[in-house]
Amino acid sequence: MSTASAYPPFFDDILYDEEYIRTCVGSTIFFILFHFTAYFVLANLPEYSLELNAAALERQQERNKFLRESAQCAVGFFYHTFAAPVACYMLYSLWYDADTYADMIMVDPARDDSDAVRVVHSHLMTLSEIFIGYMLSLIFFFCLGWEEGLVNLMHHFTFLSICVISANFNFIVGAASLAMEMSSPALNLHYFYRNLAGERAERITGISVKFFALLFFIFRIIIYGWAVLLLCFILSTQELPIPINWYKMGISVALFLTGLALQLKWLRDIYRKAMRSIKRDRARVKGKKAK
Repeated sequence: MSTASAYPPFFDDILYDEEYIRTCVGSTIFFILFHFTAYFVLANLPEYSLELNAAALERQQERNKFLRESAQCAVGFFYHTFAAPVACYMLYSLWYDADTYADMIMVDPARDDSDAVRVVHSHLMTLSEIFIGYMLSLIFFFCLGWEEGLVNLMHHFTFLSICVISANFNFIVGAASLAMEMSSPALNLHYFYRNLAGERAERITGISVKFFALLFFIFRIIIYGWAVLLLCFILSTQELPIPINWYKMGISVALFLTGLALQLKWLRDIYRKAMRSIKRDRARVKGKKAK
């Protein structure tokens, strides 16, 4: 196209690459699907008589806000339960089937389309489309006031940018980024049940937060951190089969490191909350013994 020369190479790739056009169309479809699902849950959830607990009432949790958060949690739970295990399998397949380190981050044009690595790359692109649609949904919910916190918004924009920029390369970190959502279903359950009254809700809240902390450390710190460091190692030591766009690669690495920094920040917050929870439990036990 004659207008392509008016843009730096980075923008050429985004505007005129057929794979990016496919990604835009696919992610838009999934954005609409997630948005429809959230409103479907929001419309039907009031039919159930859900009683808020004392802690939620102390936080002045409005019922409408609880319903909106619950609708968002429902969307997240169904998405994460499907996409995260598939991404874990793709991550394993990529590591197992790759003949070279370069295979883990980009498509070698010399490979046949039926090659195992190329198949994994194609599946990861489809998962990226779903993830982009989900991140767009979260940003839209944030704009509607369904979610709060600038750190959360930074998380959404960071990983949205990662998938948009590197939808067709940096596969090993992309797979790890999607796989680390293995911890999110437990978090979705925790956010939902922590507001409800009853012994069952309290038990599920306690169990889910413990599972979340464990899965967070495994997938978001160890596995994702390993993938980011592996990418830096590959770029600095390995010869790649085709020239790469250093505009995109440089921005991608910066975003990956930003995402890792966010996970480390959240790990610190989880640790502090866990310590406060342990202290409260010990004080409660001592109080019962004193009586």
